[in-house]
Amino acid sequence: MKRPTLAFPNAYLETDEPPRKILREKGLSLLAVVGTSYFAVTVLLLSLFDPDYSPISKVASDYGVGRFAIEMNVGFLLGGIGILAFVAHLLRTAGGPKSRIALALLTLSGLILATDSLVIADLEGTSPTLHGTIHGLGGFFFFVAAPVGVILVTRRIGSRLFLAAVVSFAIGFGFLFSSSLLALNAGGLAERIIIETILLSIAYSSVASTG
Repeated sequence: MKRPTLAFPNAYLETDEPPRKILREKGLSLLAVVGTSYFAVTVLLLSLFDPDYSPISKVASDYGVGRFAIEMNVGFLLGGIGILAFVAHLLRTAGGPKSRIALALLTLSGLILATDSLVIADLEGTSPTLHGTIHGLGGFFFFVAAPVGVILVTRRIGSRLFLAAVVSFAIGFGFLFSSSLLALNAGGLAERIIIETILLSIAYSSVASTG
């Protein structure tokens, strides 16, 4: 049943949702966009302008122990919060794309990113540590769970977004597997393609699913 909402003195607009609920939904959507976009931009800019690490061969987590450790670890935290905000946004959006499997996988992915901001990775070639092992295991589950969650969500939002995500993931994982099989040493590039696809797909999906 539609509720009348006062918009201007002596004038009414009809809306399907109470104003506070609409504001919460839009607030969660904005938080999802800001969090995931910050992390996506951070990974991209550090890949272009940080000469300490090769974006082709070195994984992005290495930035978390370098000159830009604060920026990178804040990116992990905000990226995780952004993904969790996106899940909450989908749960609150009436008629939005719902998939229990997708929501569970994205929730796990968001928690992993947020946790990785506290447990930094080990630099490649150094002795393993407990926090580095936890970070690495988290990364493994993130790269399994997040792409599947994104594909399931984008499939319900729009065919173009879904196709773009599938193609980008295919390129990223193609680089990843060929790098291992052919010793191309391009694992860092593959990882960045996958990360950017995950984050930007969630940011776009958050906007697209906002009523």
